[in-house]
Amino acid sequence: MASKALALAGSPSNRTAGANFNVDLYVTDKYFNVVDDDATSTSLVFNNDASASSNTSNFTDGYLQLSANNIKAATNLSLVSADQGGLIELTSSTYTVSAAAATQYLALLPGETLTTGVPNVAAAKGGSATAINACSPFNISLYALDPYFNIDTNHTSAVSLVTSDTDDVETSYNGNFAAGQRDIAVTPVVLGAGNTFSVTSTLANAGTNSNYTIALGATRKLIGVLPGQTFNPGKPNLAAAVTGGMTPNAIAGTAFNLNVYSVD
Repeated sequence: MASKALALAGSPSNRTAGANFNVDLYVTDKYFNVVDDDATSTSLVFNNDASASSNTSNFTDGYLQLSANNIKAATNLSLVSADQGGLIELTSSTYTVSAAAATQYLALLPGETLTTGVPNVAAAKGGSATAINACSPFNISLYALDPYFNIDTNHTSAVSLVTSDTDDVETSYNGNFAAGQRDIAVTPVVLGAGNTFSVTSTLANAGTNSNYTIALGATRKLIGVLPGQTFNPGKPNLAAAVTGGMTPNAIAGTAFNLNVYSVD
């Protein structure tokens, strides 16, 4: 009797993340004739998509149709029947899954990462925000995502943000998603931990925005503060950092104190 082999039939078409599709399976001999007396039970195993799923059922007359679902948008996906023991499981051709329409956004700070094609934000958002130096621009990266955290490269809606830093210049913190992403350059000013930002978008927020710390930047200059003047750290320019005039006026031959600060 000829040996049996499990084959996957059909030419795969592009799929959409989260949309079910049917996979036809046949039990055949080595010449790909259908073996119609096999009632083996099987499910599908997916390559390059750990979160994909299928149902389990039994062959009838050597044929079985299973429902499959990929949630990862990628171009190199394939599938195969679960190991049957004694059968040769043939892997399908590779196929493409595209992102579904964007429903949510995710905002990431430097040090944070995005993993696409996963079921929840805990799996999608990784890493942790790194400390940021005052006066050193950094990007807050915004992504337009489908329900499975794939980037919707067709999404172009408007998006903007504001920060808790009272002295940064926020007039440029806006724009549109391009290919599903928008990087907004932020120049921090005021030192401290627990800085926050909020995003305005037609998309829902996929998760809580992380806080960030602004650390002292590289020392670049010295400033002198006269009696009667006030030093205001965390300001964007010298006029805002040192305010007021010398009080009282200096008298020739009389010493007075000059406070000197090393600042970023």
